[in-house]
Amino acid sequence: MAEFNAVHARMLEFKTIIVMHPQYSNAIETMLHGMDATYMRGEPCSTLLIGEPGTGKSTACAQIISIVGGKQTAHSEDGCTKQVHAFDCAVPAT
Repeated sequence: MAEFNAVHARMLEFKTIIVMHPQYSNAIETMLHGMDATYMRGEPCSTLLIGEPGTGKSTACAQIISIVGGKQTAHSEDGCTKQVHAFDCAVPAT
């Protein structure tokens, strides 16, 4: 039983590893570039991730959130407003 628990623990650890495949890295870089372009231009720029289920789209979005952070608060002259990065929009598979 102890051997099973050790194997199970290693499998759970393995599940958290992200393989930086060139296409995955490109997706991350493209999303970051879109966010930079939005900031520099002062108008929205977007990136659309498409792919089969299980190819890492949600994982890529979670990684972007870990890089840039989640909710941010911006103060304006007329009060305090919250900003949320809007890049995680699920579209049902057809």
